[in-house]
Amino acid sequence: MIDSFLLLVFWQVSAALQFGDFGQKNSLEFLLEIAASIFSLLLFSVTMYAWSRRGKQPTLFIVSIAFLVFFSKLLTEILPIGELHDELVSSIMDFVVLGIFFLALLVKPKKRHSIVNSDKKLVEKRA
Repeated sequence: MIDSFLLLVFWQVSAALQFGDFGQKNSLEFLLEIAASIFSLLLFSVTMYAWSRRGKQPTLFIVSIAFLVFFSKLLTEILPIGELHDELVSSIMDFVVLGIFFLALLVKPKKRHSIVNSDKKLVEKRA
């Protein structure tokens, strides 16, 4: 899916550069939306990787979902999908992304418990 999306974006950018216009949007706005969507997909990947490596902390998972929702919002703005290409849908997606980020702030991270073993060394154990 990611490969087909990147191919579609590359095709649209190359066609726009060849003909010198970007349709209804100006070139800077279109390029910034493409860059933001690629960056949000990259941030989603990085947070999912960190989630898998750091003991599956729920806050990282929630933040990664927020980046994925933001990516889907930008995707609906870039691609002409008819009913989804609307200001109301964009505003709702912005609200959902902000709500998910706020939810990630409210979730308590996993705490580490200290256990003293028989050798009197402090050992950390994740709960």
